[in-house]
Amino acid sequence: MIMLLSVHFDTWQHTEIESEVPTVVALQSFATRETDVRPDGTFVLVYSFVSSDGHAMFDSYEIEGETGLVVNNYGADCTAGVGAFFVERGSHQPDTTLGTYDELLTALLEGRRLTITDVATECEHPLPAEVTVAEGGSTYYQYYVLPGQVLVVEFPGVALSVNEGETVYTVVRLFVSQDGSVFVSANYFNTQTWEDEYPYPEGFQCVLGDSVRFHHASGDSYDSFETYDDLDEAFLNGKDIRVSLDSTMCISPNDTAPEVLRPIQMNCNRGEDLRAKLECACALGQCVEDPPDCEIAGEKWEVFGDMILQEYYVAPDNVLYVKVSIFNPIAPDDVPDVYLFQCVIGEGAAFTAPSFGRTELMDYVAVVEAELNGAKLSAEIDFNECVDPTGEIDLRGVRVGAYLQDLIVFSPATAEARLFSSAFTLSSDPISRFAYETFGVTLDASNNAIVFPGFWRYDENGEWGNAFGETFLECMKVMSHIYLLQDKIPSSTP
Repeated sequence: MIMLLSVHFDTWQHTEIESEVPTVVALQSFATRETDVRPDGTFVLVYSFVSSDGHAMFDSYEIEGETGLVVNNYGADCTAGVGAFFVERGSHQPDTTLGTYDELLTALLEGRRLTITDVATECEHPLPAEVTVAEGGSTYYQYYVLPGQVLVVEFPGVALSVNEGETVYTVVRLFVSQDGSVFVSANYFNTQTWEDEYPYPEGFQCVLGDSVRFHHASGDSYDSFETYDDLDEAFLNGKDIRVSLDSTMCISPNDTAPEVLRPIQMNCNRGEDLRAKLECACALGQCVEDPPDCEIAGEKWEVFGDMILQEYYVAPDNVLYVKVSIFNPIAPDDVPDVYLFQCVIGEGAAFTAPSFGRTELMDYVAVVEAELNGAKLSAEIDFNECVDPTGEIDLRGVRVGAYLQDLIVFSPATAEARLFSSAFTLSSDPISRFAYETFGVTLDASNNAIVFPGFWRYDENGEWGNAFGETFLECMKVMSHIYLLQDKIPSSTP
């Protein structure tokens, strides 16, 4: 089958050594695979390569959600500017580098959209000469300010293990001190053993504004949201929302909490995560008493070896509720430690978003064209306009939204053409401890949309599966929004 794949370069690295052609490698993970139209709970890890000689390729791996093992591998070789095209936004590009700790902290607290570059070749490290040191970067991150005024910026992900057929959870951390020194470390936790595979724990000693750089677009303005209603409207308008938490202004019903959970500031900047706005206060079929009706879930992996899962709930009482679960993901009998925080919106919780407008896309052609032109897309699904032909669930009153980072178009330029995209997040579960929430959306050239909800977990019998079963929904339309991040159509760049 002929298909067209579009991915965003969120995390990348560049290598240039004498024996090889200079190459940029980008890593994009967690696009849920579909089989016979229906998502099957398998994730796709995509490596994209482009070299200075014009060679471009992608190498993708299917990863089983239950085991974290690689079950399939496929790829394609192309030529830059022929089979593979690279586009950039036409405006709102970074133009300013933050040179001091205070400038960086201020930009983070203002919710500015930052791009991180780490030129490890210019950092001090004890690695032997035969070890290849790469430059790298990310637009995807979260941050903490720890006691002692040490700013920690990190970006987690998934990659291949050194053991064939296995995968690792990765986390790269940048510890920024007030004097401008930056210590960079990494962990690669094997999904089967949870052992750290990263071979160089000594890390890198870098300098802020020099070997480690944070960039932003200085001319961009930002909006803030101080009530639930303002925030709900911002979500409906497709805003690129971030939240910073000041734990000194939040209330915790827990008597004590681990030191790592007492940062001065926390931030959630997870562009691809699901954002469920649930009028019936039902989070993907799991109702609780007096719950809030906006959920953002995110996760990070702690250096001490446990997984820390953070879930955010925004309620009409103008309070952000934060639930933090800490557990060992491969130890079935490990009961999670749970900590709760309550932060008033506009005080302990500061929500911001760039002041960009948006354009609503109403058909298949417009969505595909916008994606291929490098636009940032956000999709919202209003289940009031959807019907479940299986009759298994009733999601009236429920809205969900997600950023569309990646699209696959099957049989492009034919009558059978259809696009597929999906979003996923991790959430807590009383039985399985954690679960993958997914939504897959397929849209054909006649603008017929089908939505496949997923809640993948171990059930009461210890069996892995989707709590929604074979349920799917036929929707009258999928409301997709494009952020106006460019004032002109971006150009293709080989």
